[in-house]
Amino acid sequence: HLKNLELGSGKVLFIRRAEGIGVSEYRIVETGTVNEISSLAQPVRNKDRLEVYIVARHTSNEENGIARIQGFVIDIEGGGKLVGQKVLVEIVEVYRTFARAIPVAKKV
Repeated sequence: HLKNLELGSGKVLFIRRAEGIGVSEYRIVETGTVNEISSLAQPVRNKDRLEVYIVARHTSNEENGIARIQGFVIDIEGGGKLVGQKVLVEIVEVYRTFARAIPVAKKV
């Protein structure tokens, strides 16, 4: 549906859930370049290392866990068994609506 909205509007759209905001509430940002708007919608980049709290197992792959950064979904490979824990992860791929990450060992 997102592609159809983009074709119909002639604009690039990013949609992201934000903590504490209901489904009927929204914010529209219309100014800026695609890169500027993308940086608002995607708060992580490839190779970022972040400590995240794994909140749930992934619904379609229970081996993976889900964390959120500013409402943006982070799918953590092998994180399903780490639900309820803070984990250091490295972002390996960023997509328009989510990112994939892998847990990394902390250096002692």
